Amino acid sequence: MLEVNVYTGAERKIIGLPQSYGRAYTDGQGNLTFATGTDKKRNPEPYQYSDGHWKKIEDPTLSRARLVGINQETGETYLEIDRKNNTEPIGAYTHPDYPEEHFFNSKGNFPAFFRGLKKAFDSYRIYFTSTTSDGKLGILAVYGDRLPADYFLVNMESKKVDFLISSSDWLDPEQLNPMHAESFVTSDGLRIGTYLTFPQNREKKLPLVVLPHGGPHSRDYWRYSRDAQILSQNGYLVLQVNFRGSSGYGNHFYKAGKLEWGGKIQKDIADSVKWAIDKGYAHPDKVCIFGGGFGGYSALMNTIKYPELYKCAIGYVGVYDLEMMYTKGDIKDRVRGLAYLKEEVSKNKSFMRESSPIHNIDKLNIPLFIIHGEEDERVPVDHAEELLEKLAKEGKPAKSLIIAKEGHGFYSEKNNLKLYTQLLEFLDQHIGVGAAEKESNEG
Repeated sequence: MLEVNVYTGAERKIIGLPQSYGRAYTDGQGNLTFATGTDKKRNPEPYQYSDGHWKKIEDPTLSRARLVGINQETGETYLEIDRKNNTEPIGAYTHPDYPEEHFFNSKGNFPAFFRGLKKAFDSYRIYFTSTTSDGKLGILAVYGDRLPADYFLVNMESKKVDFLISSSDWLDPEQLNPMHAESFVTSDGLRIGTYLTFPQNREKKLPLVVLPHGGPHSRDYWRYSRDAQILSQNGYLVLQVNFRGSSGYGNHFYKAGKLEWGGKIQKDIADSVKWAIDKGYAHPDKVCIFGGGFGGYSALMNTIKYPELYKCAIGYVGVYDLEMMYTKGDIKDRVRGLAYLKEEVSKNKSFMRESSPIHNIDKLNIPLFIIHGEEDERVPVDHAEELLEKLAKEGKPAKSLIIAKEGHGFYSEKNNLKLYTQLLEFLDQHIGVGAAEKESNEG
């Protein structure tokens, strides 16, 4: 952890995390107070900061505690603890395409009350984030593809619902674009879920931006996406694809992505583009790919393997050298980090080189935009810098945006404004209005 003077930029290292994986928290004055970590079996471990050192909290009651909040005024820490009781689960939330809820027993007052709440918030989705121990009060989140989340206090006895707070009251849902769930089936029989966000009142032959998610063991959901909204508001169709290896589709689907970073995962992404073109949604000559983390890796790897599909590619905090993951970055230092790399990426050097953008410069022949934070610990900036250096040596200079004091994803509003402004300019030049004007002038 670093103490940073936001006015001068001066830095002072305080201490590292108590474990290779975890998170630290401060009080209202910026003083370290508490941290979470995990043991070798991935069980949560809480730590308290005192006299310049982390001390593990040995209280057995907290052995499975998860931090859920800190009172910034008093420094009090709030933990969620698993306890044995007689509570019976009443249902589960699932996310196949659109969010769904399933009650194990549809009888009783709560399922009927929940269905009533759904009708009250028509066109949105709802879920309870928490309830009091006596079950009398609950916090209800209301969200959707055009609403990050609004929160309400629900009295379970009186059925009264009171607004609490909006996570983004500056956004007008009526001005945003809906997200549609569709799917296709691969040649080896896997159903691939996709989400499409169209520009307003346009659905055919659109310039397309493919947005592969990070992870790769994560997934896209039907919900508000800043990237999808910014891009679709500027005339682009956005395609998000839950390729094999994405979470939430069953163990067989998850395992199908192992050791397939540069293989079948990339084919799924390419097949989603071909599917969108065949459906008439996307213009075949106006496709670009943009992603962060593993999505940044895919943005370049997909253009290497399927160059005929793309006019440009944007890599954001992306992995460009699989071998480098074994020597740089925080994954190798985490509990089971090296084992994860061997299980998910590979331990075969020839394979890793064949599947790394940095060793396939000769196949990168479209305009590239490389974006990275200088202080990225997950994917060090070395990935971007070495890629840019090799491209320049081959006479293929790429547009770049390397930002100091940013990590694995930009947090500064100023830097995000710079990122999206340059991103839209780049897209406009190659598949947008600017590209159309260029073609007209050349004709």
